[in-house]
Amino acid sequence: MGDGAGALRSYEHALAGDPGNSAANYNLGKLLHARGELAGAERLLTRALRGRPRFAEARIVLGCVFAAQGKWQQARTAFEGALRERPDDFGALFHYAAPSGR
Repeated sequence: MGDGAGALRSYEHALAGDPGNSAANYNLGKLLHARGELAGAERLLTRALRGRPRFAEARIVLGCVFAAQGKWQQARTAFEGALRERPDDFGALFHYAAPSGR
């Protein structure tokens, strides 16, 4: 709702009580990705997927994080994983097909 700092605090508070909370890890990872904090985003999104392996949204954002870091093969693998879960997902299709220097 436009309060990035408040959202950050809320997700950190949720994770302090439950570090394995996949939704909180995903949401905080997505927020860190948007802020350009790629290493933290990668760590949190990976943790979200550990707790919930079939989580296409987390795979898509993780793929974007990998692409932003120039990790093209890892990005491709993440997008392919999302497409296995949701073959018609526009976000996964878009990012998988987007030119990215690979």
